[in-house]
Amino acid sequence: LMFVAFLLLAVEFLPSNIRRFTNRPILWTVVLWSAAHLLVQGDLGAMTLFGGFGLLALSETILRRGRAGCWPVQAVSWISEVHIIAVAGVVFIVLFYLHASLFGVSPSMMSRSYF
Repeated sequence: LMFVAFLLLAVEFLPSNIRRFTNRPILWTVVLWSAAHLLVQGDLGAMTLFGGFGLLALSETILRRGRAGCWPVQAVSWISEVHIIAVAGVVFIVLFYLHASLFGVSPSMMSRSYF
């Protein structure tokens, strides 16, 4: 989920054919980010933080659906799409490895005991 979230984040700032399918990729980025974090952490603090941001972004996405303001997107080459996927992959990998030092929580599933 986080890789797709980073992909949509890159689509928000770089020209892409993916933008034809979503009006506001940044809002879907926040929804996926919050869903991914809620799947691995279910305590009250996480539900408040990630659930609140997720619900806010999802409600904004639903409310903006009927509004005008989405400009037409011109087609871009497949090389541009490959660059966007590469940028999203690099950002995902860097933040995965720096997550523990930046946020104090290791993203690996082995760090928590579920049993």
